[in-house]
Amino acid sequence: PNDNYVVNYNADGSIDKRQILILTQYVCRLLNPIREALGNPVYQINQGSIDIVDEVAKGYVQDNWNLLIKRAHDMSRLQKIGGDYGVIVSESISAGYTQAAPRQNTMDQLKNAAYDSIVDMLFQDADSEWGHTTDLVGARVADVTSTFLGVAPDSLGNLHYNGEPQTNGIWRYELTDANQNAYKMVTDNEGTSKFNQEYHFTYDVNQTTFDPNTPIALDNKANLDSYQLLPGQDSAHAILKVTGWHAADLSHYNSNPYLIVYDNTLGHEVARQRITSTVSRPDVYRAYPYIYNSQNSGFDQEISIPVSSLDHSLSVVARFSNNATTGEGATTDYWFSPISFDQGNYASLDAMAIQNGKLHVAGWHASNQATNRPYHVIILYDASQGREIARQIVDPSANQRADVAKVYPTVANALDSGFNLDFDLTPAMANDNLQIISRWSSTPDANSNYTDYWFGAHKVITDTGNYASLDSISTANNQVTVSGWNASNQDFGRPYHYIIAFDKTTNKEIGRVLVKKSQQRDDVMRVYPQVFNADQSGFQASFNLTPSMVNDNIAYISRWTDDPAGNGNAVDYWFNPVNKIDRGHLDNCTYNNGQLTISGWHANDASIYEPYRTLILYDLTANREVSRQNIAAVSRPDVARAFNDTHTAGNSGFNAVFTGFTPVLGHQYSLVSRYSLTADANHNYTDHWFSLGTLA
Repeated sequence: PNDNYVVNYNADGSIDKRQILILTQYVCRLLNPIREALGNPVYQINQGSIDIVDEVAKGYVQDNWNLLIKRAHDMSRLQKIGGDYGVIVSESISAGYTQAAPRQNTMDQLKNAAYDSIVDMLFQDADSEWGHTTDLVGARVADVTSTFLGVAPDSLGNLHYNGEPQTNGIWRYELTDANQNAYKMVTDNEGTSKFNQEYHFTYDVNQTTFDPNTPIALDNKANLDSYQLLPGQDSAHAILKVTGWHAADLSHYNSNPYLIVYDNTLGHEVARQRITSTVSRPDVYRAYPYIYNSQNSGFDQEISIPVSSLDHSLSVVARFSNNATTGEGATTDYWFSPISFDQGNYASLDAMAIQNGKLHVAGWHASNQATNRPYHVIILYDASQGREIARQIVDPSANQRADVAKVYPTVANALDSGFNLDFDLTPAMANDNLQIISRWSSTPDANSNYTDYWFGAHKVITDTGNYASLDSISTANNQVTVSGWNASNQDFGRPYHYIIAFDKTTNKEIGRVLVKKSQQRDDVMRVYPQVFNADQSGFQASFNLTPSMVNDNIAYISRWTDDPAGNGNAVDYWFNPVNKIDRGHLDNCTYNNGQLTISGWHANDASIYEPYRTLILYDLTANREVSRQNIAAVSRPDVARAFNDTHTAGNSGFNAVFTGFTPVLGHQYSLVSRYSLTADANHNYTDHWFSLGTLA
């Protein structure tokens, strides 16, 4: 076994009892062949012998009894422990072979120390009158039927070999020599000792008689950390993925690791897999450093098993074998507790909504009831009409769901359970209850031998509102251009989108334009994700500019219809007529040396239909026009912020300079801001008058 690990001293000067056992087993292996050859009882080990040597080591440290200084046994401590356990405690002790605290020993160093000290006590013990020799080989006391041994170091550097010889009587100490190391058997019957009562027949560590040809410290430990089912290479198999570890001392000889799956229901093996690559397990090594190769005891293995066993009780068996080909021969097995697999039918509809002009459905469906049914089909069902609308087959490799496999590790198709599909829309979807059916089938047409999961029926269209906005209206090149958006789920089955100009004053249509290509409106889709056509709801349409638009109330209609001509079964949204509120302000009026400088703003949405701008200087006293100028619009964001009910407020500003003008003393003047339909500004216009007062 691997012994190159540190054996730490506890605070009380002892070491771990499991490590005491390992060291004691090693010493028994050294000494028992000699004892057997001499015809003496071989050493045995039980919990009592381990506990006693542990108490001796602690007692020596408590008494600060260092053999190199005291040059004798701590007899009072040995007597007390013997009295506590009702047994004679013999001792051979050495010092100077092991490291004292705070230094450390490895198990390998402790075994070397035991070997060296035993050799010295067997062959160089004349100065102790061969007492250690006769004690260790079992020749010191006659009439001994059995002897239990415990071997342990202490943190002072002492190495204790404590035996408990058993006879038909009771042993007591009797101090007869200078070393206080003599004992004899008394003949009076004082009952059964504590040692015999508690440890001779009932003990925690099995009593062991050692054969020198039999390996010792044969630990066999393992743990199945996790197991998971994954899809197999074909419909008849699933993959059982297992992780864990198996550490056994006999793996030193049987070095080929295998995993076997045994069907407890059928009573035979269904799969086996050789572990070709072990996994490093430092955690196992920390817990069991004394087990051979425990640091490489891990496994993470996939095993193909028949799907016919998924509803059976199975056992995973970890095996070490001396046969690399078959896994038979000399073997060391560890049977893990039986495992079983979930037989439930699980599913979730994660999404069912209108996206990008399609009915998008996504979710998952996992069940071992789908065993041997490899075809996954999603069916769209009209629950209101009781009929199938459409179906699509799922590509499992493109829809893996590791999250589902994590929650349902024992469902074989959990990893491949996902679906993510888009269905074309039909008019019936606007009003009917729709239902998704997830089906695993043994046939591609999915019409026989299947496992279904029916998700609840509901309407995908819950919002029947009609939403719209007229974002802008402007004139250029004798045309009025309107742009905006209109989104509504009521347009299902109404693919034609028209914009209509309507004169509310005369109650007549002015014109209509088919929106041949809807404009992408991602902003609308973000606000109305539940509206089917939100992302394609944008429009722009242009109409010829007419005098009636200047004088009448003009409204615009966004229409979705099933008629290519724009009539028929339609859903309309009416935008309010243009608001022709007239507002203005003269910010500056300065006259100096024949030059009149003015600035301000005039906002009125009548300018939408009257694209020409003119400033007129007018003599009110003489009732005549003095001068006029055609001007360009000046940006006025402050006016736009103040009057957001006027589309054109942001371009309502003006600046002008009238030159060569001499005001008449005492005359009153005005400035006229004019929007007009024609360039001469004499017909179809809208005026705003500003008073300038007297300028001289």
